[in-house]
Amino acid sequence: MIRFISPMQQTIFAILSMIIGILSTLTMVVMLLAGGANSSEAQIRQIKWMIVMSLLVQALALAGSIWLLIEHRGWFACGVGILPLLYTIILVIVLVSIEW
Repeated sequence: MIRFISPMQQTIFAILSMIIGILSTLTMVVMLLAGGANSSEAQIRQIKWMIVMSLLVQALALAGSIWLLIEHRGWFACGVGILPLLYTIILVIVLVSIEW
């Protein structure tokens, strides 16, 4: 079997995807905190739940990606590491579409 990308390069891509996931989660948390400045009590409760869920998705994706790297599954680690970015994109689309 011919490999075009070495396992070391797969590991580098997986680490980069984890960094992208962390930065996207950080961006989402900052946007949610900025949007909660003049919110009602119910909206602040929703913001807290969205922040907790964003951080939970990030923690699970990071743990899963590290575990997959330990198991020498670089491409799967890339996919799991980028999941927080997809979660952030979906959450932004939903929040914009409901004009929250």
